[in-house]
Amino acid sequence: MVLMGTVENDKYGVRERQQTLLAMLKEVDAFLTENGIKYSLCAGTLLGAVRHDGFIPWDDDVDIMMDRENYTKTIKLFEEKKQDTRFALNKILWIHRIQDKNDDTNSLKTATIDIFVFDNVPNNGLVRKAKLLTMKMLQGMLKTDIDYSKVSAFYKVCLWGTHILGKLFTYNFKFKMYDRVARIGNKKESQYLGSYFSPFNNLKLLYSKTLMNEIVPHKFEDTEMPIAAEYDSYLKAQYGDYMTPPKEKDRVSEHM
Repeated sequence: MVLMGTVENDKYGVRERQQTLLAMLKEVDAFLTENGIKYSLCAGTLLGAVRHDGFIPWDDDVDIMMDRENYTKTIKLFEEKKQDTRFALNKILWIHRIQDKNDDTNSLKTATIDIFVFDNVPNNGLVRKAKLLTMKMLQGMLKTDIDYSKVSAFYKVCLWGTHILGKLFTYNFKFKMYDRVARIGNKKESQYLGSYFSPFNNLKLLYSKTLMNEIVPHKFEDTEMPIAAEYDSYLKAQYGDYMTPPKEKDRVSEHM
């Protein structure tokens, strides 16, 4: 298998991992598609598809997104057909991730496809703010290994407080609460979608209500993968001028 940008990939030392991820993505795509799951590449994987026709040369994981309906179907699919696939649907923090059943689920070396789900953002301003604040608090409660060095003194106190509060509850209870709060507003009409299963700084981002309506094939390495037809508005919200690569010193893969 030959990936695009082989020289660049060798430069960042991730070519072999990308080969593993591409093979995994093809297999997972077939599994999801055969079972009627509608999804799109997202985050850095979608950016790579649009800007590089494949992986970002320094990226070493895969992200996909789907709406709540398809997310629920995906969870059920992996429960019902666990014997039909070599992959498992695992949870870490507030994220569901697809991984090989035989791999170490907590290792950064493990090939992983993270799933990001979109829910309605409440139109009511007060409800929207309350939902956002609760999601942030629950993220703090779910976190385990916390790096306090990159946050202000105020956020250090907030992180420490929510982390201590989180110790009073089981992981499953906290995850269920997180999922329940994320669904607030889904039964009402909304102007926007939000990705509440995202990193802290992305929780406030707003996306088009029609983002996931149309999914189209797009070149990705030596194959095609599904992407949202409205990728432009999504990538602008995430990265701003997304077609301009970052400076060399910032070309590193980010992990939650």
